Amino acid sequence: MDSEKEKWINDVLQSMKGSRKAKPSARLFEQIESKIDSTEAKVVPLYFWRSVAAAVLLLCLNIFAFQHLNAYRKSVSNTQVETASYSADLISDFNIYR
Repeated sequence: MDSEKEKWINDVLQSMKGSRKAKPSARLFEQIESKIDSTEAKVVPLYFWRSVAAAVLLLCLNIFAFQHLNAYRKSVSNTQVETASYSADLISDFNIYR
């Protein structure tokens, strides 16, 4: 199989012998330059990028605040449960209004 593959590669390479190199048309370079000169660049105003940056920043800040708010709520709810059981024990031991 290896020799068949090498034979095929050699046949393909030998088939190109005697052929002429491809030559571009005489006006091709001029046509390319004219296309480059004729195309106009799309100008994106700076205020567009400012508003995109502001929107991304606002989104990141909202995500950050939401994550910290959830963490704060979880810590507060755990603290309230512990405090409620602790204060209930203290109050039940004393007769404050007698």
